[in-house]
Amino acid sequence: MILGNLSQKYLLIATGTGIVPLYAMLRSLLESGSTAKIHLVVGNRTLVDVYLLEEFQSFAYQYSHFTFSYYLSQETSEGFQKGRVTAFF
Repeated sequence: MILGNLSQKYLLIATGTGIVPLYAMLRSLLESGSTAKIHLVVGNRTLVDVYLLEEFQSFAYQYSHFTFSYYLSQETSEGFQKGRVTAFF
């Protein structure tokens, strides 16, 4: 459960398997009816390491207030940013 003002803005940042707890938080926010703008920044080394991409794409399709950026630090692939998540800042 997410407590507090559900109309805030959220920026969630994770790399590697650190995405799992943020995924749970994200699902909770979206399923609670929050209208907060939410942006998720995820980083992995390679495409093989990418986890939960289909879920994030589904969330972005279902919830117009959710967006995400995926970074790959050691290879390039269409639809992914090249570099580390720190490049987002």
